[in-house]
Amino acid sequence: MTGPAGDVPVQAWAHKEGLVHLEPLAPAAWTAETVAARLQIAEAFSRFAIGHDEARIDVLRSCFTADGVLQVAQGHAEPFAVHHGRTAIGAELGRIIGQQADQRRHLISNIVVERLDATTARALAYGLVSGVGASYGLRLGASVIYVADLAREADGCWRFTSFFIGMDAYAGDKPTPPPLLWGMGYLGVMSSMRLPSQSATQAMRAPARGALVGGTRGAAPAAMSRS
Repeated sequence: MTGPAGDVPVQAWAHKEGLVHLEPLAPAAWTAETVAARLQIAEAFSRFAIGHDEARIDVLRSCFTADGVLQVAQGHAEPFAVHHGRTAIGAELGRIIGQQADQRRHLISNIVVERLDATTARALAYGLVSGVGASYGLRLGASVIYVADLAREADGCWRFTSFFIGMDAYAGDKPTPPPLLWGMGYLGVMSSMRLPSQSATQAMRAPARGALVGGTRGAAPAAMSRS
């Protein structure tokens, strides 16, 4: 789904393609436990952003569960790249960062926790990515919507089980694909590396409207132990 300029996405593409369903503002269970969880979820986004900009692959890996999934798309809910597992995600992000000679700053904001219980959560966020390079000076590199599922692990940290990076647009040259994919049709190959089934992908993208959202749907969340 693209707009009249081809690569320009249509307005509200994330909703129209079923990637997100933003719930109306409603009362939430604002307890000490849920507030702490929301702050820890926001910190996961922030550590991902700063870790990327400072080339800290160890920090980036620490933001994902061992079996986490990273998806990247532009103007569509269908990703053009999917990476499975903390190790593979760290390796790919490290490869991409190694190709970027400019200084980037990921500015993540508008974090909304859409679903929260004692051990799982779903969150949305916006991002703007600035860049400073010798050939172009200062510019806006990308505008992004993030969709993330998180889990609270045994150490008390909230980590990404799935992390979707949905770019509206990207300025400059995109990173080159991994060497093994040269001549194999990068977009086609990477698009095939998705979750086990289309139904599983759709379930990850769009939870049922009756699900607990930010502690507001149904009963209050189960008691959350403090980390």
